Amino acid sequence: MRAQHATECELLVMKCIWMNPDKELSMPAINELVNKTYNKEWAPQTVSTFLKRLRNRGFIEAERRGRSFVYHSLINAEDYKAATVMDCCEFWCEGDAAKMVEIVKEDRGLSAEEIKKLKELL
Repeated sequence: MRAQHATECELLVMKCIWMNPDKELSMPAINELVNKTYNKEWAPQTVSTFLKRLRNRGFIEAERRGRSFVYHSLINAEDYKAATVMDCCEFWCEGDAAKMVEIVKEDRGLSAEEIKKLKELL
C-alpha cells in the first residue's frame, strides 16, 4: 500500500491533531500546540499554509465554527504509521522485515524489552 506522504512539518501539525482527537482545534490552537510541543516558533500563516496543504491532500477536513474553522483528521494515525513503515520496508529493504530490524539493531541497538517483544511476535 502506497501511503499519501506528508512533509515532516506537515506531520508535526498532524501529530498535534492526532494527539487531540476529541478536541475541536482551531488554527490558533494548533499553532500554539505545535510551537509548544515541538519547540517551534512558527507564525500563524505558516501553520495555516500547512493546514491548507493537508486539507487539499485529504488528510484533514475543516468545519466552520463562527468566523473560524476547526480541523479534524480524516486519516487514522495508526493506519498512516503502518502504511509509512510498509512503504519504507518495500523501498529500502525490498520488503524484507528482517533487514529493517537488522538496520535498527546496528544503528541504535535493541533493548532487552524490545528483543523480548520481537520474540513474542514471532
